[in-house]
Amino acid sequence: MRRDARRRLPAGVPLIALLVVGVVARLGAQASGSDISNATTEQLVQMGLESALRNDFASAAAMLEEALERSPRDRDIAIELATVLSEIGRTSQARSFLTAVIRDSDTIHQQRRAARIRARTFLLDGAPEVALAHARALASGDNRAVVTAQDIFLLYEASVAVGDSDAAEAATTRMERLYPRSPEYQLLVSRARYLPTPSRIFGSMSSIPEPPEESGQEREPDSSEPNSDEPARTPRAVQTGSFRDRENAEYMAQDLERFGFEARIETTAAGLFRVVVPLASPEDSQETVIRLKDRGLQGFLLFDAGE
Repeated sequence: MRRDARRRLPAGVPLIALLVVGVVARLGAQASGSDISNATTEQLVQMGLESALRNDFASAAAMLEEALERSPRDRDIAIELATVLSEIGRTSQARSFLTAVIRDSDTIHQQRRAARIRARTFLLDGAPEVALAHARALASGDNRAVVTAQDIFLLYEASVAVGDSDAAEAATTRMERLYPRSPEYQLLVSRARYLPTPSRIFGSMSSIPEPPEESGQEREPDSSEPNSDEPARTPRAVQTGSFRDRENAEYMAQDLERFGFEARIETTAAGLFRVVVPLASPEDSQETVIRLKDRGLQGFLLFDAGE
């Protein structure tokens, strides 16, 4: 059984980062040619993973499908193929492979790895509620031998996707408590950046909303629903993070200033340290959110408490 190198990688780099697992786990001789018919199964997998890392997902899928046809009981190949299929929009087929791995694998490690990827396919398909249900199951309990930083990060992403600010905040606090040195936690506090995948670039994630507002912060009404009884609220700032430790908030503020943003740290009633970018004008709100996104930072609007 191969060691899963993905546990060393940021879970928040969805799907594409999983391909690195295969490259690391299958280190060995490089394939001597690109002829699929003459390649060994091991060479096919190696070439497929390398093609995926070059964003040539069509070739990667063809090679991994051939490899799985030759070795239909190799569940690691099935997982790697499902990862590639998810990137090119074949999420339903990917889930079929992943469900089979979860059902048939005799190792909890393979089952949980497949379950994490399957949950992400629901995010890609715009079904965050389903993804959240799977994420909660994976992240249940605090046993570090079972629940990984990837599981908690997935729970955070799914909570953000459905707009559950309490759950997102709880996941952040839990990550800080259990895995403060993990790459996943660095992503949460924006000391590391997301790498875009084709599914993000071409809009498969477009149905996932921006991060919810902090626990205790009133959510912005959905503009698609009638709300004639309440006046429009005026945004005062864009929040980029909320932390239990001030030092982490200071790190983020420094990053924002290095990127050219004005940054402030506010203390909430719950004792959290909130990092915000103040708005010179309410009209600057969406432009500021976009500029933050260009820097790999997630931002959402804050409104005056009295409004």
